[in-house]
Amino acid sequence: TKDWERLIKYTCLAEPLKTKQKIFASITSNRKRLLDQDNLVGGCKPVLDALKRLGLIVDDSPKWLEIKVNQKTGGDVNTVILLKTEGES
Repeated sequence: TKDWERLIKYTCLAEPLKTKQKIFASITSNRKRLLDQDNLVGGCKPVLDALKRLGLIVDDSPKWLEIKVNQKTGGDVNTVILLKTEGES
């Protein structure tokens, strides 16, 4: 979890939230082979914990976070995290 926190902190363009607001998150895992959906979603927990500690989300409860988790194969192996507030396109 600390590894995710460091990685997000040094590669993220977002600033910590100044006010409490709901966040819409999209996490895409680019992989060599696909995971079962339950493993994919469960594996995002350390990412969400890091986002909360960094102040990029209020909480990972449905009140404060709507999340979509996707995966695909081909190309570079990486994880892409996109955060938006309500009203952002």
